[in-house]
Amino acid sequence: MAVYRDDVAGLIKTLRHRGVNIDFAYAREDRRYLSEYGATEVVATIGIAVATTLTTDLVKSIVLTAWQRARSSLGPSCPDDEVNEAHVTVKIAEIVRTE
Repeated sequence: MAVYRDDVAGLIKTLRHRGVNIDFAYAREDRRYLSEYGATEVVATIGIAVATTLTTDLVKSIVLTAWQRARSSLGPSCPDDEVNEAHVTVKIAEIVRTE
């Protein structure tokens, strides 16, 4: 059994079209083609990239949550300048007056 790269078949056909007398060393039933860029490698690469990104974001979120919980448990010892810098937007959709 002979194993050829997947682009060799196109090369042989092009050379035949240009008049070169060329053929494979093995019969059609005795040769296989190997693709260097199969879907398995592409899917694995994308999966690893997504998993790495999700893992990084997850770790960042856990650390940020733990940090905020620790700061809130300290209570009023938080510096005033950090509180004054917070931007708050309030939108009132309906006002109901009662006696």
